[in-house]
Formats: sequence, C-alpha cells, structure tokens
Amino acid sequence: MSVMDASLSEAREEPAEAVDEKAFAAFYRRYYWMIFAFANRRLSDEETAREIAADTFRIAWSKIADRGDHELAWLYGIARNLIGNEYRRQLRERALLARIQHDTSHADSESAADLIREALLELRYKDRDILYLTYWEELSASRLAEVLGCSEASAWKRVSRARKALKDILAKKGHGHGNA
Repeated sequence: MSVMDASLSEAREEPAEAVDEKAFAAFYRRYYWMIFAFANRRLSDEETAREIAADTFRIAWSKIADRGDHELAWLYGIARNLIGNEYRRQLRERALLARIQHDTSHADSESAADLIREALLELRYKDRDILYLTYWEELSASRLAEVLGCSEASAWKRVSRARKALKDILAKKGHGHGNA
C-alpha cells in the first residue's frame, strides 16, 4: 500500500460530492514533494515534515468537494497552519521541560533536559500520557477529565501521582528535588 493509499484509507471522510480519486492521486503525486520540502525547511525534521505533508493531503481530501480548484497555494496554506500547530506543540514541550528543569539541581541544562526525557520514558505509559496531556497539550481540568473518562478530582489525583512518579525517578537518579 502506497503512502497515498494509506493516507486516503485512514481518513476516508467522504466529501458530499464524489471525488475523482485518480485526479486526487495525480494532484498528490504532483505536489507531495513540494509540500514535504516546504514543511522540512521550516521544521528541519524529516519525520515531522512527512507527517505534516500527509496531514495536509488528508485535510485536502476531506475538503476537496468544497474546493473546486486544486491549487498549490491552498495546500501551502493548509501546511502552514499545521506547521504553526507544530511550533506551538514544540513551545509547550520546551515550557514543560523548563518547568521541570527549574525543579532539578542539575547545572547543565542540556544534560537536565536529557535526564528529564529519560525519566519521562521510564514512567508508565499512563503517567507519561497524563503529563503530556497536562503540560504539552495544556488541557484544563475538565478537558483532562473528559479525555481520561473520570471526574476532575480524579484527573488531578492522576496528575499528582504522575508528577510524584517523575519526581521519584529523578530523585532515584540523584538529580531531583522539589516538586516536579
């Protein structure tokens, strides 16, 4: 299955009008590498650039019936919005690392960031996911509870337990103190 086939089959949000799949496939082949290069120049990360390009065409596929003409500029606009989302996600990630680093005594910030990444990877998946949702995605208590399928109080208890687990891992490594 090609990337195009996978992308179309995953996001088969059928437009109200029938879409000529062959025409869209040709459109994809004509512009994919331009969109990929556009994203890669801005992000300097091939994997993320591929995801941005795939998401751009997934969105284009879902909106193609609303858009009679297939313009490269339209695709650039979609990709630009997705890149903006990625920048914001990266800023939230850096803010979380900075917040956690503030609570570590490690002087070398690059080493502290590596230590925190390693500690996050040692967490149980559920704890790591809760911290990502809380700090990277900046979910409110009500949104977090909605995602977790529990009350707000339970959601915050889970956040507290995940933060304690992270703090314990950092302390075990001899690098953490204070609140994570």
